[in-house]
Amino acid sequence: MQIRYTSKLASEHLEELQELMFFNQNQHQVVSGIVSSIEKFGEPVVKSDGSTLRIHTSLLGEVQSLFAVEENAEQTRPIGVMVHARSAPDTLALLHIGVDEDYAADGPHADEMVTMKLIQRLIKVGSQIKDVRRIIVLYGPKDSTEIPIRR
Repeated sequence: MQIRYTSKLASEHLEELQELMFFNQNQHQVVSGIVSSIEKFGEPVVKSDGSTLRIHTSLLGEVQSLFAVEENAEQTRPIGVMVHARSAPDTLALLHIGVDEDYAADGPHADEMVTMKLIQRLIKVGSQIKDVRRIIVLYGPKDSTEIPIRR
């Protein structure tokens, strides 16, 4: 088994992505962050352009996504999704994140650290964008967490 991180996800994974985004077993743990994100950036919607899936929000339109995809000899399936957008000239906002329960902190594959790897990739993206100084994460133990970008 291998985990690949990619900005593109084939349309054939629509139901699996919707499951991660909207019916995630662990979303009750971060409901206040979900509500906050929807209030600030709009409700997320998964759309297909025929070959790939894109995520839009009702207030921002198309936003950026990163997917964690489990690949093995039998199948390819999305196991994680992170949605983000530039919310201010110096800020990237992590709007939504969802990880398959098997890869969550208390799952059998927790040692893969999918959530942390998605966030690390967002930090790397932020460090490559001129003027971006921080990432705001709306999910977690506090209402929001700020991650400074170090260059």
